[in-house]
Amino acid sequence: MMVDDSAGRRQAGISLLFARGTRPDADAIAALAAAAGETVGFSISHRPTEHPYWLELLALGLTFDIQGLAPGIPADTARPLHAFALPLDETRGYEALTVRPGPHLSAGATLLPVVRALSALGCELAGLPGLAAIGWEPARTVMAPDYYRRVVSAWLKGGAFPGLGMTALVRGKDGTVGTDGLTFFIGQEMQIDPLIGESPADTAKFALRVIHDLVENGPYSPGSVEGPGGASLNCELMANGNVLRIRRAGEAET
Repeated sequence: MMVDDSAGRRQAGISLLFARGTRPDADAIAALAAAAGETVGFSISHRPTEHPYWLELLALGLTFDIQGLAPGIPADTARPLHAFALPLDETRGYEALTVRPGPHLSAGATLLPVVRALSALGCELAGLPGLAAIGWEPARTVMAPDYYRRVVSAWLKGGAFPGLGMTALVRGKDGTVGTDGLTFFIGQEMQIDPLIGESPADTAKFALRVIHDLVENGPYSPGSVEGPGGASLNCELMANGNVLRIRRAGEAET
């Protein structure tokens, strides 16, 4: 079940989407846990007999709740706005499981070790039979399972943060490139002005490099900042501090 809940965008969690009537049950999760380990090993740390439609999973010493298992009702998720490696329309009508940090992790759900453990667990759960898509709730994105595994696994091995998946890029009419979902990681979204004559693709590529830097090292302070590759950046806060606007040296002032 999908709901258009903006508050859901601020909660750490992944959604696992299945065609109607094909959601797995607790036994399917147990079978996958027994065979898991390519990205991260995980186990079932609590399996309540009185409520068989959710489980507590343990990965890297952290616990996560998976809800919406069959034959119970599907989990509620935010309606996806951005899709990667699959058409957005295909996700309509799917039923969801959700995987979220356990209650004791709620205060630290945005910490990178927790996000990385949750993301790694998602790579393992991508092996569930019949899985059609994986969503990242804070950015309201949805991804093909193979795409999710590829970009998240690369990040976990030291590669670039999956900015196209765990955030999304939104292009303004004036050519600026903004983010959707970066607030979850650094407390604000970002907007980058294009260089004069720069192609939209090159602006987007630079934006992804900045996203990686911000997620890994924290937000920039207003003023002059050295960005990725030594780029000279000028940063200012907009929208009551909720958006970080970035200009590069050589841009015309607007």
